[in-house]
Amino acid sequence: MRQLPPATLAEIDRRLEHHTDGEVAQILNQRGVLSGTGRRFGGRRVRVIRRAYELRSRKARLRARGLLTLDEIAAQLGVCKDAIKLWRRQGQQEEADQGHADGERAAQPGRVEVRCQAPPARAPSAADEVARPEARSPGRGGNRPAAQRKQAKTARPRV
Repeated sequence: MRQLPPATLAEIDRRLEHHTDGEVAQILNQRGVLSGTGRRFGGRRVRVIRRAYELRSRKARLRARGLLTLDEIAAQLGVCKDAIKLWRRQGQQEEADQGHADGERAAQPGRVEVRCQAPPARAPSAADEVARPEARSPGRGGNRPAAQRKQAKTARPRV
């Protein structure tokens, strides 16, 4: 890898505080900045530079500030991700942002409780039986069961 101008490296490092590798590349390209090889930037090129110069990624920087992923917040609060998304849209994210050391959720006035569960199981239909591999017979006839192929064969008038 060629040497990157220190000003460009400093700008990449500064931009990574608020942008992903791809977004940094777009910003640098809009400003007309070129890489050490004289090429335009792409997300992959920024990632290679970031790793070569041991710069922390956007995600690592957020984690260092104590921010959590959606999955981690949902696990801490004992709810599903959809509940967190709904609370955020409704402006009720204070609890999710702060988290609770004891894992308990404090009751908040006006909080909408969201119950997350798997969708109810449905009874298998005839279409499911046809789609199962063991219901198919090998050879000509496609996906129709053998009984349907035989019935279709006998129903044709012979000329």
